[in-house]
Amino acid sequence: MKIKGAGTIRKISKYSWEIRFSLGYDKKAKKYRQATRTVKGTKADAVRAREEFRRELEGGLRLDADKVTFGEYAAQWHETRISSERYAASTMAKEDYAIRHLNRYFEDTPLKEIAPHNIRTAYADMKVEDKLGVHMIKTASLVLHSILKLAVNDDILMYNPCERVERPQLPLETKRKALSKEEVGRLLQAFNANERALSRSREVDSILQLARISGARIVLATGMRRGEMLALTWGNIDLVHGHIEIRHTLQKDRTTKAPKSKAGLRTVSIDAGTIEQLRRWKSTQTEYYQQHGTEVGGSTPVVTDSNAEYSDPDNYGRWWRDFTTEHGFEGLKVHELRHTHATLLVSSGLNIKAVSARLGHASTGITLDLYAHAQREDDVKAAAIMGKVLEMKPLKMGKIVNF
Repeated sequence: MKIKGAGTIRKISKYSWEIRFSLGYDKKAKKYRQATRTVKGTKADAVRAREEFRRELEGGLRLDADKVTFGEYAAQWHETRISSERYAASTMAKEDYAIRHLNRYFEDTPLKEIAPHNIRTAYADMKVEDKLGVHMIKTASLVLHSILKLAVNDDILMYNPCERVERPQLPLETKRKALSKEEVGRLLQAFNANERALSRSREVDSILQLARISGARIVLATGMRRGEMLALTWGNIDLVHGHIEIRHTLQKDRTTKAPKSKAGLRTVSIDAGTIEQLRRWKSTQTEYYQQHGTEVGGSTPVVTDSNAEYSDPDNYGRWWRDFTTEHGFEGLKVHELRHTHATLLVSSGLNIKAVSARLGHASTGITLDLYAHAQREDDVKAAAIMGKVLEMKPLKMGKIVNF
């Protein structure tokens, strides 16, 4: 929109001014439209504010931009995401918690008045005053960034102030880690030893542990997410041709939903050792549940609870925490088995596109961002190899004979 005329500045009181621009004739409403704004300060401040107001109007900002507060806009943003039914209940709960904390600082603040320095102060106060951990503050920063990004798209803001604020970073010790090949070997030995001991028993606790170990093996062998592993049924696994179809993810309430993106719908191959282990587990599982009057079929989860239903994600997490602590892997997350799988593949030289497809990433850029460290480590190894080559003593040259 091109604003015609210089606009007017009218003094309301000693330090209060009204700025007014004519927006032309509205044929639909059959009247002339005007945009007004009240500002505080000196006449010089009002002149500067008038030029800023002009730029905003010509940039296409909404005329009610001054009135939209963070609290009401964040609530609309959150409700829209809930209504879309695209996101897990746990994700919505985290967002709601983050918005409640953000509202402590911005609820009644017009979106236009949220500046980078306000955001920095809020992050610092969340840590000191609210006693929030770094993970939660980072979640709040992501939520705030998304809300204000939409406000830019809705012509309420000219730019996203979050873009000018450094996002809270996780401490190095909390970042995801990948197991080394030696550590993977130790973990597999722990799986094997426990499976041998548990297979002698047909008590329900032994069956549940065997199911959970099988689930952990699947994550390590395929790189799938924990929710994807827990949602697997035997109908998803082809033990003849050696592949697994990933079609759903299990939520906290033990309902399944489709993956976040089309890339999440995928088929991954499994190695001969994993095929054999899954055959043994299916046989044991079938025998146990048949003895208790339950048939195991294509709709039966691979990782079951005592009733041959989906395993509770929280129960699985508690078991994994106890298992890893007992076997010298304290603090290892299930998701870090996925991280290990990907890191080992990248380090082995498999192309990023193949790794990305196997992980179900929406783009190879995500894979590159997450696993660039593995490529850098390989690059260091490559430099060391070349260093050894270049250190080789040159061959002795024969005596040159002039003719």
